Amino acid sequence: MIVKMKFINISGPRNDIDRVTDLYLSRYEIQLESALSELKTVDNLRPFVEINPYKDALGKAEEFAGYLENADEISPDTSLGLDDIFELIRTTNEAYLKIQAKKEKLKKETETLANKQKLIEPFRPLDGFCATNTSTTGLDGFR
Repeated sequence: MIVKMKFINISGPRNDIDRVTDLYLSRYEIQLESALSELKTVDNLRPFVEINPYKDALGKAEEFAGYLENADEISPDTSLGLDDIFELIRTTNEAYLKIQAKKEKLKKETETLANKQKLIEPFRPLDGFCATNTSTTGLDGFR
């Protein structure tokens, strides 16, 4: 029996194509062929290497979502537009960086105070000794 086949093009990263093929296309009778075998000339062929313009924003959004207590239970707000989402991520990142800088400053200040405390630690017993033994009641016989 002869069955008419359809020719479709699938493009994308090789790992994604392999994953989609395994998940969705493997249950059908399908014949996969490399695009290079179908092309007559590959002289002008070059890979598409444009980076994803949303990669950095997505990474930051996933990072901030990971800081939430119940991140798995929260669903994203789809009412925001693309520009609104970028603005939200930008302002959240600025606030996060300010908090991190303040945290680092406080950490350095804590270390400085701990070092100063270690410097005066040997003299603490003397302060306590001098403060408690300044009375002259026991020294009357030495005058």
